[in-house]
Amino acid sequence: AYTRWPAHPGRNQTCNPCERDALDCASCKRNRKSTLTIDAILLLLGVSIIGLVLSDIVRTALSSNGGGFLTNIVSAGVWKLFFLSAGKHGRSRRLTHAGMIILVSIILAWVLNLWLGLFLLLLSDAGSIVTGDGASSSALEKLYFAGFSLSTLGVGDYKATTDGWRLVTSAAAFAGLIFITVSITYFVPVLSAVTAQRT
Repeated sequence: AYTRWPAHPGRNQTCNPCERDALDCASCKRNRKSTLTIDAILLLLGVSIIGLVLSDIVRTALSSNGGGFLTNIVSAGVWKLFFLSAGKHGRSRRLTHAGMIILVSIILAWVLNLWLGLFLLLLSDAGSIVTGDGASSSALEKLYFAGFSLSTLGVGDYKATTDGWRLVTSAAAFAGLIFITVSITYFVPVLSAVTAQRT
């Protein structure tokens, strides 16, 4: 006598040919294949978003060719909102605040998208992050870990499980540090110029 496994195993369960019939084994394989596909999509999305943001930061802050793709979208969107709120009057005083809000919006777009990209990377592997006592982490805990890694806080209540994820975490911390430095170096003079024009 033996105890049968569930007909539809969860993500961390494996198929035991000695205790499962052919139909259950096929179901197990389909579930694993579906999980791998979802993980691959999350990994690809995470890498793509991080690459987009980093290239946007370099193009916007370190080149003379104008803003990057993300920067242009955010700038145009915020300006359009201000223009519509001003009743499409080009001399409205509301438009004098648009420059400062656009700068803040660009920084927020960079931060949120970097955070999202790293979160998706961590989410692509169920065992990427564990708690301090070795327990598995939830999606919300991975989101928290991604945030404090990018902010270079380095609190130790969660940790990466493998050398690969430790390298990813270290790279994220360096990216966060570079982002902060570039943002200050680029936006402080721009913000000063915008303020000078208003006065």
